[in-house]
Amino acid sequence: MKKLLTTLLLVLGYANLLAQSNILNADRPDEIGKKTEAQQIYDDAQSPLKHPFVQDKDVLWSKIVYEEIDLSQKFNFPLLFPTDDQLYAEERKSLWRIISEAIISEKINNVYVDNNANFREKLSQDQYLSRIENRVVINDREAIDRVASYQITAYKIKGMWYFDKKFGELRYRLLGIMPVGRDLLNENDTDFKTGLFWLWYKDLRPILHKEYVLDERNNANRISFDQLLTSRRFTSRIYAVDNVYNDRGIDKYVDDPFLQLLESERLKNLIRDFEHDMWSY
Repeated sequence: MKKLLTTLLLVLGYANLLAQSNILNADRPDEIGKKTEAQQIYDDAQSPLKHPFVQDKDVLWSKIVYEEIDLSQKFNFPLLFPTDDQLYAEERKSLWRIISEAIISEKINNVYVDNNANFREKLSQDQYLSRIENRVVINDREAIDRVASYQITAYKIKGMWYFDKKFGELRYRLLGIMPVGRDLLNENDTDFKTGLFWLWYKDLRPILHKEYVLDERNNANRISFDQLLTSRRFTSRIYAVDNVYNDRGIDKYVDDPFLQLLESERLKNLIRDFEHDMWSY
């Protein structure tokens, strides 16, 4: 019991250090956020929680689901803010800033076309970089016009709900994510919003695991972006499920926006009720 308590205190202590790195020990403001050697070693040793291997024979039922995370919803603000990237330097980042920096720094090289969620066709480096940034001339000087965090309005995600008969429960696995926002290829229409590209989520996990989300209720208790997404701490609407009609979206067979929301809720309830129905017979 004593060992368990000691371990728990150490974990909580590290969580505090990671949440507000060096803020109490900094002699100058520019030292805030600089990690000690021990903190850096601890960070480098961390890796995202591994998904268990799932045998195909253990999947009793599954459904591929496409959802949209609307960043105008208050519950989703941790994914949107901070939109001013210079204000918080490295201490706090939006999800878009993490993704775009990972792509520009070539930590992620596999970027897929936006019109197909099956991760078959890749974009070239020039193609996906042109959707993030382009070079413009201002006062005879070349500058980079880059998609900013506030210009990302939503994220579309692809995931699979499945019933694992080995554990006897319904589970969810996030497969891919696509930012939706300003497309620099459409320079004449700054209000035009589109899906930029798909990313295979497993490529992102090691990066998102090291970046932390602000908890406004307790700044010392922060979780990683990977934990937020894999534990589904967001609100979303279903816009499509896999079907025989080439996985057509709800908007293809329901015109009215309000009825689209009702259809989304109907599909959500079908999935949610499946586990309950399994034990009702």
